Amino acid sequence: MGQIESAILSSFRAGILAIRSDGTVSFINPIGAKILEGCSIREGENIHLRAGENVFFRSLSEAISMSYLPTRVETELPGGTGNGRTSGSPWRN
Repeated sequence: MGQIESAILSSFRAGILAIRSDGTVSFINPIGAKILEGCSIREGENIHLRAGENVFFRSLSEAISMSYLPTRVETELPGGTGNGRTSGSPWRN
C-alpha cells in the first residue's frame, strides 16, 4: 500500500483491517489497532494461522475462504482484560 493510501485510511475515525485473499493482514489503521489490541494482530500476520484462537479470527478466516464475502458479520472481539465486545460491520469487496 502506498503512502497516500495509508495516510487516507489512517485518518478514518473507524477501525480498518485490510486482509489479502491469502489471509495476510496488509493494513491496520490506528483506531483498528486500538480496537484489536486484545487480539494483538499485526501487519504481515496470517489470520488463518490464528483461526483457532477465538471466534473473531475464525470468522475472518472462514469469510475470506468463501467464494463470496458475507454482507455483514457480528462477532465477539476478545478484550485485553478478558472483557470482550461485539463488533458488527459490513464486509466490502
